[in-house]
Amino acid sequence: MTRIGKIARLPKDIRDVVNKRLLDGHSAVDIIAWLNEQPAVKAVLEKDFDGEAVSLNNVSTWKKGGYHDWREEIEALSSRCGGIASFINRVSAVKLIATPELPEDISLFLAATLAVECEQIDYIADEEERMKALSALLDAYAQLRGANLTGSKYNLERQKLEDLKQAAERRIKEQAQKKQRTPAEQQARIRQILGTE
Repeated sequence: MTRIGKIARLPKDIRDVVNKRLLDGHSAVDIIAWLNEQPAVKAVLEKDFDGEAVSLNNVSTWKKGGYHDWREEIEALSSRCGGIASFINRVSAVKLIATPELPEDISLFLAATLAVECEQIDYIADEEERMKALSALLDAYAQLRGANLTGSKYNLERQKLEDLKQAAERRIKEQAQKKQRTPAEQQARIRQILGTE
């Protein structure tokens, strides 16, 4: 349902703040004072409501409508986050049937699912529940990364690390050799590097 009241027409980030303040038990008077000071709110009120300020009636209407809908969405999200354990099990099942190189479409699907879940964590009101959901998402992400690094991808990563290690060892040897050069050799090396030879 599309809402058309003053608070409903405000930008989403401001509506979210109003909802969180209502959830935290802030008084309507405090919320109204804060809202009517915001430049973005003033712009909407000027454009759509002839500059008429947000009133107690507007907050009351929002609390029964938009805020109520927001709370239902939060509760639904909270129950979805409870399903993260089953999501992790699905990731584990995919790992069991995956070929050495996890197909890109499955990987993309899992990554997209994680991204959607990550966006929703902000809306979980209870801090403990939010931390549990975040922890579960991090576990799922670690499993996804592990699945992506199987087979040739794992070998590529390992080869990159080995190459970096060898390059670092070469630099260390070169620096050690520089220390053993005579002053004349060092001068010659400097000229060589600068291209003045």
